[in-house]
Amino acid sequence: YIQLNDKERGRKYLLAALENTQVERLPDQEAKVLLNISEITADSEQASIHLNRALDISKKIGEKRLQVEVLEAMAQFYKRNKDFEKALAIHEEYKAIDDSIFDIEKQKEIANLQSVYELEKSNIKIDELKAASRKNMYFRNIIIGIAIVLASLLFLSFLFLLRIRNLNTKILNNEQALKRANEDKDRLFSIIGHDLRNHVSNVPIVLEMCEDEDLTKEERSFLLESLKDSALATKDT
Repeated sequence: YIQLNDKERGRKYLLAALENTQVERLPDQEAKVLLNISEITADSEQASIHLNRALDISKKIGEKRLQVEVLEAMAQFYKRNKDFEKALAIHEEYKAIDDSIFDIEKQKEIANLQSVYELEKSNIKIDELKAASRKNMYFRNIIIGIAIVLASLLFLSFLFLLRIRNLNTKILNNEQALKRANEDKDRLFSIIGHDLRNHVSNVPIVLEMCEDEDLTKEERSFLLESLKDSALATKDT
């Protein structure tokens, strides 16, 4: 209605909206409605009241952007009414709050950038820790693999040494058995040699005796029979 230049009807709806914001306890909306009412109020004193009330509400609720908006409207209001001293004072207050909002926003932006930076640092640190963990895991697996290989080699070496020991024991037993067999063979050959020497040594004696011309036929026959028996005994041996 205000845009259609029907200010009275617009004022009526704005007053209804003001009452509604008060009932619903919406102070920020109440301040904005008061700001709109002041723009269409012909009575400068009444408009000033609405603006000051809107400013008080915005300060009470701590809405600095709303304060800037109200102060800007108040500065324009005092300019229109040729009260340049108040307009300048209001503009200074507006400028101070606007600068503080800018500083706060800058601080928030810096804090946000700092948070992003710290988050990036944390992510980089986490990535570095993950990489270090993977590296440690890799070396640990290598060490475990080497330990398994060494353990396997040690076990195989133990089995090999055990087998060598068993083979050495068998070889020693076989050497001892062979030594005993050689000793038995030597004893046997010694006995056989002794027996053969006894029989063979009698042959020259018997032959020498047979050459004696004084021997009778019976004696010579006896000696030859003895020589035959000795030869047969040697053959049996």
